Amino acid sequence: MLIHNCLLRMQPSLEIPSQVKEHCTMISLECGKALKELSSSIRMMIRAETTLLHIGNSKIAAENLKSLFISGLWKEADPLERAPATAVASLLLEVIECTERISNAVQELASLAGFQNMESSRSLEQQQESNQRIHSINLQNHEITIGE
Repeated sequence: MLIHNCLLRMQPSLEIPSQVKEHCTMISLECGKALKELSSSIRMMIRAETTLLHIGNSKIAAENLKSLFISGLWKEADPLERAPATAVASLLLEVIECTERISNAVQELASLAGFQNMESSRSLEQQQESNQRIHSINLQNHEITIGE
């Protein structure tokens, strides 16, 4: 939402704000996926293997975003019109760095706590699905008997 509101203020070219929005959205989504996987990893005590892939995808989107700003496509735009998008991009670059540090900390925790490898156990999604089924089964099997 923040990205969308900032980009609405910019009027230079519809193509450029949409490209910025696309890269910013990709960074947000990939960091979100990485953080969600890390939280599941801690909860299930299983090593998260694809987190680095998500962080890598966010870094690629960040490089594309940086090159878009450097390319000079916004030369005719007022610098004040570019400021909101630049601010959002800067914050997202920090989010990537923080996500990477969290990932490193969780990997260290996994080593020290002896988390299982993903290959030796079921996937996180399968475990979460089975937990949801167990909870729904428990809720479905309850009976209330009222004595007369």
